Amino acid sequence: MNLRPFLLGGSALAIGLLFPRCHAPAGPLPDGPMLGLGEHTYVWQSDWLQWPGGGDLGNTHGGFAFDRKGRILFSTDSEHAIVVADPSGQVLETWGPELRGGVHSICLAEVNGEEQLFLPHHAGAKVYRYSIDGQKIAEYGPPTESGHYDDPSRFHPTSVAVRPDGSFFVADGYGLSLIHAYDAEGVYQMTIGSRGTEPGQFQTPHGIFWDEQDQVLVVADRENHRVQFLTAKGELVRVLDGMFRRPCSVQRRGDDYVVADLAGRVTIVSTDGQRVFQIGDQPEPGRRAKNGVPREQWQDGVFLSPHGAGWDQDGNLYVQDWNFLGRVSRLVRVR
Repeated sequence: MNLRPFLLGGSALAIGLLFPRCHAPAGPLPDGPMLGLGEHTYVWQSDWLQWPGGGDLGNTHGGFAFDRKGRILFSTDSEHAIVVADPSGQVLETWGPELRGGVHSICLAEVNGEEQLFLPHHAGAKVYRYSIDGQKIAEYGPPTESGHYDDPSRFHPTSVAVRPDGSFFVADGYGLSLIHAYDAEGVYQMTIGSRGTEPGQFQTPHGIFWDEQDQVLVVADRENHRVQFLTAKGELVRVLDGMFRRPCSVQRRGDDYVVADLAGRVTIVSTDGQRVFQIGDQPEPGRRAKNGVPREQWQDGVFLSPHGAGWDQDGNLYVQDWNFLGRVSRLVRVR
């Protein structure tokens, strides 16, 4: 595959509130609404991404990764399947036209000292493994050996979580609501869970994350409106509910998780299960979890349909709304 540079010609009081600028920043702040509280105070930078040539990104239905160089990687459904930008928002390159139409999230892992990307392609019914510079390493299709896929077309992976030893999990979020475990060579090992509403069961395990510090698999169990924590063998550890509408993805930084909620907001939760705060809550129910919201209805400081979210190494927060035009927002951390 050719690498193609892009050369176009809490606190309940904090929920959804915008705060005055009362914290000293590490550097100049962008113009924009301030959200959050305390160490989780951010300024919304809606014009962060400098998309060459103008125009639209194309449908954003994925997530983020952050590499050792400090670059931000995110996915779109267009021919620019993987976009690589620097912290200033300059697009450095894009690649992956062969992946258009279905890269649903990005999992960046270090394998034998090398950064690699695991890319679940829900429409193509495969998980792709790429080098950080866009070279395909491997692909994994439906795990028919699991006994669950007499019809392989029912496999629609949405998320991957990789462990330090190279073994990994794949969430069949848009298919049978199962999670499959593989060894470091990509050989199927076991299936976790089943479709249902009981603890340990899933209804659209949309996003997964391996928390190495706590040794748990964190599952955004979207249509059960909860986040579940399991051991590597699939044993239930605990369940967080009552604070999510439709959780899509989970990432960790320090002692906090960030949960992108498709129904119009982002939630920060401490690792001990306490809600820190919720930000950017969309007040119009008709604009939540809707792909077709036009640009004239977008509002700085307010999300539409958060699908992926993550922190960079400096604690700045990036959120991707599920939107047909493509919406990627940067929230600059105030320190």
